[in-house]
Amino acid sequence: MTKAYSAGSSLRSQILRRVTPWAVAIMVMASLLTVWRVQREVRQQVAAQLAGETEHIAQATRIKLQHAMEACAAVASNDIVINAIIDPEHRNSTLQSYIRSMRLPGADAMNIVMTDYRGNPIAQKHSSIASCMVARDTWLPQVMAGQSVVDIRESTLTVAHPVTYGGRPEAAVVATFDAQRFLADLQPVNDGLAIAFWLDGQLVHTSSPQFIDHHQQLAKPQDWLVRSAAVETIPGLRITVLRSDEVATRATRAVQYA
Repeated sequence: MTKAYSAGSSLRSQILRRVTPWAVAIMVMASLLTVWRVQREVRQQVAAQLAGETEHIAQATRIKLQHAMEACAAVASNDIVINAIIDPEHRNSTLQSYIRSMRLPGADAMNIVMTDYRGNPIAQKHSSIASCMVARDTWLPQVMAGQSVVDIRESTLTVAHPVTYGGRPEAAVVATFDAQRFLADLQPVNDGLAIAFWLDGQLVHTSSPQFIDHHQQLAKPQDWLVRSAAVETIPGLRITVLRSDEVATRATRAVQYA
């Protein structure tokens, strides 16, 4: 009886010695697989959230630019502005007062200018500033063809709209903004989130200069989750939204250890 019990006990011991390492290894592998899957799912959720935030900011940018264009168009369609095309005396009195009193919604305009068909100023809000004249070749041909223009050059956002008389473009209303100030209102307040605006690959504005290196490229790209979207209102304008990988990691750990 004792010998039989000893033999059975010895057999169980041998089985346990052989099975236990495999069982532990399987449990460890299952745990690691579970952690990996949780981390992957959380990072996918963070990436999806970042994509949503990117599109939200891009859409807010489109809307703000559209509002600036609509405001400029409203000025161009005002009777005071239209009458100034054919009434020189009117230009020197009512028009100048009207332009100087103008404030466009959404951002403080650096200047609001009415020009003739050659792009020469007729009246402007600030007589000492005519920044739209610096790059008028970029907007004047299109405006005189009856199109609205919105463009960024040399850190200046320019919005231009034709003034039509008798169905033909005869003049222009041009509003200029400091591009960085105009875009700064769109920067997020979320922890670990930053944005940058690029025009044809050149940096226009960023909410966090520290993540851009001296080559105007993303510094330490491995430290960020990145999403990008086009702002079609201005050809070549793109927005990049970045979330600190550290913040994403904290979110992953919070779920992992919950």
